[in-house]
Amino acid sequence: MTIQMNEYKKKLKENVKILIENNFLKEAKEIISQYEKIVENDIEIFSMKGVIYLLEGDFIEAEKILIDGLLIDITNFDLLYNMAYLYQLMGKNELAIEFYKQALINTNNEFYVNEVYNRLNELRVKISKTNVTDNKKSIKYYCYARKLEIEGIKSDAAIYYGLAYKYSTNFKLRSILESLYKNEKVLYDIFNVAAKLSKRKFIILSSCGWSGIYQRMHHIARALAKFEHEVLYVTPASRVSVNDPIISASDLTKYSLKYYKEVDNVKIFTPLIAVYNENEIASNYVDLVQTLLNLSDNSNKAVIITYMPYQSEIIKLLKGEFIHIYECVDDHLDLEYVFWGNKKDVIWEQELMDNAYAITTTSIALFLQRSIIEGRKNVYLSRNAVNEGDFICNDDFEEPEDLKNIPKPRIVYSGAIYDWFDKDLFYEVVKSNPDKSFVIIGFGNDKILNEECKNLYILGPKKHNELKKYLKHMDIGIIPFKADIDIVINCDAIKHYEYIASGLPVITTYMPEAAMGKPYTFLVNTKQEFNRAIESCLKLKVDKKRIEEFIYENSWNARAGLICKIIDKEISEDERINELKKIGDLIIGVTRKYDNAIFYTLKAIYLSLQDNTKFEQIMRQLFCNNRIKFIEKNYIIALLRNKNLLDLYKVIKNSHFVRDELKEEVEYCLKNNFIDNLYVLGNISINNLREALRLTKNLKNKEFGKIYEIYINYLLGSKLNIKDIEYNNTSIFSPILNYIKISKETTEYYEYYLSDLFDLVSESVINELIKNGIQIKGKIRDKLNKITEGYTIQDILEKQKYKKIRVLVPYDINYVNQIKTLAQYGLKDCYVFLDSNNQLKLIYIDENLMLHLKNEEYKRTITINKFNAADGNTHALIKYMPIEYRKKYKINLITGKDVWNIENIVKVPLISLVTISGFSTFLYFYPKLTYNIELGHGNVILKACGLMDKTDKNSGGNPKIYENVDYVCVSSHFNMIQLSSFYAIPENKFRITGSPRTDLLILEDARSNLERLLGLKLKNKKVIFNLPTFHIFEAVNRIEGLPEINDAIKLPHFDYELFDEFLEKNDLICVSKVHHGEEVKITEKVKYRKFKNIYFFNNEDLERFNINLYEILGAGDILITDYSSVYGDYLFMNKPIIFVNYDIEEYRKNRGLALEPYDFWTAGPKVSNQNDLHKEIINYINNPNYYKEEREKFQKLFFKYIDDRSTDRVWKMIDEIFEKIIT
Repeated sequence: MTIQMNEYKKKLKENVKILIENNFLKEAKEIISQYEKIVENDIEIFSMKGVIYLLEGDFIEAEKILIDGLLIDITNFDLLYNMAYLYQLMGKNELAIEFYKQALINTNNEFYVNEVYNRLNELRVKISKTNVTDNKKSIKYYCYARKLEIEGIKSDAAIYYGLAYKYSTNFKLRSILESLYKNEKVLYDIFNVAAKLSKRKFIILSSCGWSGIYQRMHHIARALAKFEHEVLYVTPASRVSVNDPIISASDLTKYSLKYYKEVDNVKIFTPLIAVYNENEIASNYVDLVQTLLNLSDNSNKAVIITYMPYQSEIIKLLKGEFIHIYECVDDHLDLEYVFWGNKKDVIWEQELMDNAYAITTTSIALFLQRSIIEGRKNVYLSRNAVNEGDFICNDDFEEPEDLKNIPKPRIVYSGAIYDWFDKDLFYEVVKSNPDKSFVIIGFGNDKILNEECKNLYILGPKKHNELKKYLKHMDIGIIPFKADIDIVINCDAIKHYEYIASGLPVITTYMPEAAMGKPYTFLVNTKQEFNRAIESCLKLKVDKKRIEEFIYENSWNARAGLICKIIDKEISEDERINELKKIGDLIIGVTRKYDNAIFYTLKAIYLSLQDNTKFEQIMRQLFCNNRIKFIEKNYIIALLRNKNLLDLYKVIKNSHFVRDELKEEVEYCLKNNFIDNLYVLGNISINNLREALRLTKNLKNKEFGKIYEIYINYLLGSKLNIKDIEYNNTSIFSPILNYIKISKETTEYYEYYLSDLFDLVSESVINELIKNGIQIKGKIRDKLNKITEGYTIQDILEKQKYKKIRVLVPYDINYVNQIKTLAQYGLKDCYVFLDSNNQLKLIYIDENLMLHLKNEEYKRTITINKFNAADGNTHALIKYMPIEYRKKYKINLITGKDVWNIENIVKVPLISLVTISGFSTFLYFYPKLTYNIELGHGNVILKACGLMDKTDKNSGGNPKIYENVDYVCVSSHFNMIQLSSFYAIPENKFRITGSPRTDLLILEDARSNLERLLGLKLKNKKVIFNLPTFHIFEAVNRIEGLPEINDAIKLPHFDYELFDEFLEKNDLICVSKVHHGEEVKITEKVKYRKFKNIYFFNNEDLERFNINLYEILGAGDILITDYSSVYGDYLFMNKPIIFVNYDIEEYRKNRGLALEPYDFWTAGPKVSNQNDLHKEIINYINNPNYYKEEREKFQKLFFKYIDDRSTDRVWKMIDEIFEKIIT
């Protein structure tokens, strides 16, 4: 078969040659096209295609094809010869000569040799084959450069032209290459770095691994590798479990060296932490870096690039000579938002910079901090960038599948989503632009974007090489960050460059970097400004040439080239000073364009180079109008520089950002004239702790120096140690000393022990406690042996006789069993610890609860959540609890949203075996540690819920939530089918018991209860209840109907005065209750309305009178509703219902109806205006049998039981559940 195929290929190519020779070029191209579908990358075909395009006069296409072939085989004579001939025709004689020379040395065919000599003669070049130098490396780089240039990837092309220059021996060709960028400084710099600077080894100590999502360190590594440097990328360490307790760092290093991976010529190494029996026994980070450093075979010094403050400790431990570059990419000290940070970063970063040959900063704010505020002379601005090859592409990418159903226009945010993301502004903009799609491509904190909107699409993270496929199909890129926080002020968002590279206009909040040198960028502060910018962006025409210029001027190659120039001392002092002036001009230009306090602060810092008095004056003015942390910090810096201690005291005293004990200390020192102390305290207030430590050494009062040193070290995370302090008559009254003494007592008063009865608690849990200042004395274990160390519960009980002991239990799947065991042994209390909103939370399990557990009271305790005054099922369950069960069971009642309080979430599984709710509350947030019974709050459900909801598949729950339910009580088989269709609940979880709330409808004296609520006697008046469902759910701003009827009665332009007159005339009253979902706005509308016959109330009114809705509902003679499940309650009582359905089409579209056709399933007249409402009320008054037949028909379908025994049936079921659980 192979022989036949080879013959076929040979014959076909011969035919193509004949066609070309006879000028049948179209036919030749058609055959080649078919051939390429079968055979890829056939070198002869590249040559033939090149010749065809050459003959057709399409020199650019011919060049591209010949280059593609040469990049596969740089020694192919035909390709070299045809390329040379092409350049000869194009008049590029020096290139033609070079390619002819390379063709000459790549053939031994005498005919071909003579042919080349003839061509060279035409170009007046006399040369012998033996005198030609092999320049194939240079030629290959040239081809690669030319290919990239044609594709528009200019900065990559500049690198490879530079490398072609570097390896070429043809001085004329080198001259041509060097002249390529004489008018383009950025590209010329890149070219020169590649052409003339030495190769080195770069070791990049990264803060993140190497995955599909790229950050600055990935881009810098890839760019350095293009310059032919050896690039070794070291990721953060990974933990690995080992079986051998005797393992060394060198053993781990051998493994790390053996199992590296390589991407884009970057070698990626992973350091390891060996864990044996939950203990870290070896780490090879330093050893691995040292080994990589020692492996250098290059005479030039290796370069280590660091990115994180903690890497200062690594740099200190390394031996040998190397050049250290610190890339300062974030404000690592903004620990409120820098969740990866460490308290000691403030010291480590300063040490890291002290040990750095050079510092690069990614933003002007960081540059000013390092160079002007700190006075460092080795600081360079190296902003973020974009890689052209990743975003400029001529391919027409097909729209990704997960984008196809998202309507245009599309507004995209890509990147990390953490606390610096301005969630409030973002949602305001999303909701005010329902006709536009907002697409999120990113990763981070899932809790931030937890509100669903129908025009918001969260696609999750995408790999870097996929991003351009998405951005290509967007219309606008956005960066909605909190613009007044330090981490954002110091940020230069990579996504900004990537948006622009993709041709997108960008809308961003007022970030300094966004305002400087970024084309097609709109800065906004408010929803209104954002919306105006959206409209402007959608009309904007983007100039592709301007985009191309921006990209190559801001390429990662340029940033990597800068690092190379810094290392090789290619930047003069004059250039550095000139760059600083350019930065100053840029800042001043921005302040002329934008009226922004943060921008003015940057200007003030720059001006402080010449005038500190001016610095203070500007900062005072800014501070008076803008009390944000960044401005306050720089005002304090100005005051310290100018020794203005009185104003320093005022600023610190009134600060929102300075600790209380520090404020008190400043006041104490000023009153007692301890002036030198104020300089220490001022530096502490702005977190300049290293300078503060230095100043403590010079204090005349050494006791104060020692106190402040201990305090600063405490702020850095060290344990308090006050044994060596000697107090005198002045320092003894120090507020900071008092704070230290109190903190010392509270932290050392107790010994902490970690309960680990099942040997499942990891070291990371202990480390988290230590990070929060809790030192674990030891673990409590069920049994001890030679391998496991720790304490038994008996040991702890013995220690408690003479020591203050606290036992901590981790909040995990075993915490309930752990605490039950501790209680059984007689432990009187303990604490459950967990992470709550990124803070360590301790939940106290007191003596009463421990006794409850010891006596196994949980085996007869039921926790019930009574959610609100409309939660009739749980109310009836408690109120009508049969006497036999009152004696048998205890009720733990939780009201309202307290059910989701973290203390209740932790304690409820300890208190009871069974939980019961009417609003599915125990199915959310709680671990599945109890039997969950759901009573529900609807027997006839008109509106679509859960999976059937057109907009929100989580409305009322979802299948995942309902996996946590054990039993669902329903009124009928039909009710069961509805709920199963909504939430995919299996049939064996349902029990047809009836709803306890219907017992209230029968058993309660509803009219007396209503009279008590309204404060009047009803006498013979008939009562109309108006009880619609919500049309706008306020908590999430979900609109389900028409917003314009968002009032008590859901009809447009409803005349309440006319309705009041109608009621008076017919001896009626109307009692209207708002749904809890829209309670705030409608209560605000109706609270000042005073009518004789119309009464408005809400859940709060019911709770104030201790009345449940279902204790008054039976007083109604007629119900007005829309799509609410209260319809079922009046169906149960067989009482008249009027359905207001003015916005039914909108409701169908937005949410959908579960029971269609609506007219069939609703047993009562439908009205869409006030006049018809009045008529139908009269119809019911005049005709008691109006719609009675329809009600009775549906009553049998929706209710199995029409009696007052539903509560009894539910309690019987609960009793059976307990019998089952306990046995």
